[in-house]
Amino acid sequence: NFSYTMQDLLRKLLQRDVTRRFGHTWMGAAAVKEHVWFKKVDWLKMLNRTTNPPFVPPNTGYGDVSNFPDATKCSVSKMAKAHAPSDSVEASTFADEFKDF
Repeated sequence: NFSYTMQDLLRKLLQRDVTRRFGHTWMGAAAVKEHVWFKKVDWLKMLNRTTNPPFVPPNTGYGDVSNFPDATKCSVSKMAKAHAPSDSVEASTFADEFKDF
């Protein structure tokens, strides 16, 4: 039930061919920013952090995760844990790259 505008944006962002993907062409991020979906966004205010978000979820303080489902009960979380490459060569090869991530 997405609008045509949203479908168009998603289709362009999810383009499989990276050379044709939105934001990767010669216009770069400007192409994404100029898409009609973002016509109401004031990018200068966004850059200067002087704009207010359209929705701010309730928050009880730092570390509050009450707006998210319990990931330990999620089947996707269980599958990811079961298939995690933590002991693989690939994981150890890139461990330093993501140590602060």
